[in-house]
Amino acid sequence: MPDSTEPEEAKAAVAAPAEKNTKETEENVDDDDDEEDLDESERPTKRSKTRERLSDNEEETAGAAGGTAEDEDMLDDDDDDDEDDDEEEEDEEYKEPLRKSLPQGTVDAADNNNDKASIPQPDGKKQWYVALPGFGEHKRAVSSVKFAPSRLMKKDRPHAAICASSSADGYIKLWNVQDSWTTPPPDGSGKKRYDDTKRDGGDDTDANRKDGHSLEPSVTCGGHTRGINDIAWNPVSPFLASASDDKTVRLWDMVTGDALVEYRGHDSFVFCVDQYQHMIVSGSFDETVKLWDIRSGDCVSTLPAHSDPVTSVSFNRDGTVVCTGSHDGLIRLWDVATGECLKTIYAAGNPPVCSAKFSPNSKYILAGTLMDATLRLWPVARTGSNLCSKTYKSQHHVNVKYSIVADFTYDGNVLTGSETGKVILYDLQSQDVLQVLEAHEDAVLAVSAHDKLPLLASGAMMNDRRVHFWAPKDFSF
Repeated sequence: MPDSTEPEEAKAAVAAPAEKNTKETEENVDDDDDEEDLDESERPTKRSKTRERLSDNEEETAGAAGGTAEDEDMLDDDDDDDEDDDEEEEDEEYKEPLRKSLPQGTVDAADNNNDKASIPQPDGKKQWYVALPGFGEHKRAVSSVKFAPSRLMKKDRPHAAICASSSADGYIKLWNVQDSWTTPPPDGSGKKRYDDTKRDGGDDTDANRKDGHSLEPSVTCGGHTRGINDIAWNPVSPFLASASDDKTVRLWDMVTGDALVEYRGHDSFVFCVDQYQHMIVSGSFDETVKLWDIRSGDCVSTLPAHSDPVTSVSFNRDGTVVCTGSHDGLIRLWDVATGECLKTIYAAGNPPVCSAKFSPNSKYILAGTLMDATLRLWPVARTGSNLCSKTYKSQHHVNVKYSIVADFTYDGNVLTGSETGKVILYDLQSQDVLQVLEAHEDAVLAVSAHDKLPLLASGAMMNDRRVHFWAPKDFSF
């Protein structure tokens, strides 16, 4: 774990549980039940009393549209069945081509020495996902990247993609991913990304393209006095929560860029954060987990969760359970209402947990561990087997120093970063490496996958400081 006196340089090293996968799971972690989509319909005016946005309306719709009176100007909660059916059909248009393009052969990455030659590529193509020309930049290491939930997009742009990134520089930036397809400005102000020489002996592919340009963020948020470790979107409102080394959590309106509420109470660096409608959960190096009321800013519960720094927090799909991971090697599930610990999960040897998050259907937890550089899929059920369901590990996936996160792609595969500067895509069921993505020049700590589209984002450490976006070569909005 990095020295706590230098927390701003990067996200600190942390851990996860582990155990060799001993059984096969027959159930895909994808959520089969589509929830109602909530769309932003009108840009609100900027107000000085921003806290009123969070307290005007106390009524909520369970499992769907929470929100406030002010939110109703931004979010439309009146979806009909026809619109849901249309979205499902549109989603399938994107999913089916990718499913058909999955490689038929499998490969055990651990048995291969030539990483590029050994990775299967679909339909004879050299790459599946490729790096888009436009990339985001920060002044210091990128600590977190998160795509906005698709339900927050406007109805006239249901497939738009917005991604937020945070950094040790203390800023949050919002990127319109569609801008990443555009060409650099004719005046030459777009910054070149790659040299004319081939990098690391790599081939001249789209994923290793030699040119690129720096994007301009649509919104920039600043206010933390030290580096930001993590960010999390609210599932039903355009609010983003941030966790910082300044020991605070902040809530931001990402339409206006306003800081709404500051949450104080942790005694050390706040390392991780998540949101569910009217609640925020945060984990800290003070070894506690705190639940906050979004509207009032009050801490409603403090859980003495772990015996080492808390490195990951995640709400389940209905906000009733929180998953926490820690450097003590434990993953714990907590009842939000009572504060009771429902279950404790750990791997052989108690390797430090660096990330832990619920699957989209909340039936599994995807957890990453330090030292052994392994991702594991754990069942959530309180009864039945506690054995690890799936294990994801390859020679390309190196994680011994930093806290690297993982995510589920829109079609149910597993995405993670590596200290080698690579992004690894695993097949959920077979556990094989589908693709290794290369564009960064330093360790990749942050990754995110869009919930409806074949879009990926990744952010890297100090020697790179860039946010790259990835999509299939022929994909367009």
